Amino acid sequence: MFEQHAQGMLDEQGQQKSYIHTVMQAIAQNLQGETPSIEAIAHQLTTSVRQLQRELHAQQASYQQLLDDVRKTLALEHLKNPHTSIYDVAFLLGFSEPSAFHRAFKRWTGETPRQFQRRDRSS
Repeated sequence: MFEQHAQGMLDEQGQQKSYIHTVMQAIAQNLQGETPSIEAIAHQLTTSVRQLQRELHAQQASYQQLLDDVRKTLALEHLKNPHTSIYDVAFLLGFSEPSAFHRAFKRWTGETPRQFQRRDRSS
């Protein structure tokens, strides 16, 4: 269910750069309770890690940046569902613990996951 949702979200974003879109799709597909390594993504895309890095660099992107973008997009969507807990979202997005997810979410949005949920539900 979450994989289909992730795929739909990435498709809706209408990425301009197809290689970046392909990498983001691979990340979303492999983001299942643990963070996919760049090696795993390169293997899935049948390329070397170095070639993947070169392609991303040519498009002024990095693996970590794309991973964060995918996680942020999915976190925002998952937190809109009132039946999904913050702890579940943290686990699904591959964070080692909820506090790491809280820090990342605050860096992305300027608010905590709980504040986002409250604001989203009140609007």
